[in-house]
Amino acid sequence: MKFLRLALLTFVVVLATGVLIGCGDETEVDCPEECENCVAQEEAMANLEANKEVALNLSRAIMNGEWDKVDELISEDFTYVGDGGDPIGKEQYIGFMRGVLSSAMTDMDMDFTRVIAEGDQVAVEYTNAMTHSGEFYGVSATGISSERLKTERSSPNGRRRMLWV
Repeated sequence: MKFLRLALLTFVVVLATGVLIGCGDETEVDCPEECENCVAQEEAMANLEANKEVALNLSRAIMNGEWDKVDELISEDFTYVGDGGDPIGKEQYIGFMRGVLSSAMTDMDMDFTRVIAEGDQVAVEYTNAMTHSGEFYGVSATGISSERLKTERSSPNGRRRMLWV
């Protein structure tokens, strides 16, 4: 079912951005395999799908505590904007996720409800159910569960460059 939703969402994104596969004529949809426009558009769609997968892999790696993988998936010029603080870089972000968030919020369970990609931007809508089980910004554990939503931006090499929460 998730694959069907993702496929339908991808189709809607393609329609919304006016990207149609055709041989120079937007009304033509059946092209010969050697058509340069078709090949270029198929490559562009593959890049969008690859960007989506990187965004999902980053979230999964954080949820599973795979910190080496997190480091690989984030570019050196990464910027994190969220949690009411000033923007931070890659090392600060990983340190925050590993040392603060993952110890303060446990039982993380992400449900990815929508993933949209256009150009170098990926929007990931998800719920992240987690339990406040340790100190977080000076607040002692409450046992309360919470949910979050995030948006990401990728770089040409497929690594995360920016993250808004």
